[in-house]
Amino acid sequence: MGTTVTPFEDANLVPGFYSPEKDAAREKLNAWVRDSHEFDAAIDFDAIVRDPGHPRRLLPKYDSGDHLHPNDVGYRAIAEAVPLDAVRSLAR
Repeated sequence: MGTTVTPFEDANLVPGFYSPEKDAAREKLNAWVRDSHEFDAAIDFDAIVRDPGHPRRLLPKYDSGDHLHPNDVGYRAIAEAVPLDAVRSLAR
């Protein structure tokens, strides 16, 4: 099961953590996860938690405050998007 990488613009854990080049690499990886069919299932974490008005950032209601990690509400949204039938089928 593959997952996309969530947005992280303005992540403030380490100075210089975010860059346009890193975001371009994230977008390229996410496109591959979505479109490559290399996985039995793919979950688009990026689409779940990104801000539609600013897709390089987490949606504020899902942001833990560091602009990198989702908060409890964001992790719940991610968990609810996991297709349990796909997980069960992989466990067999």
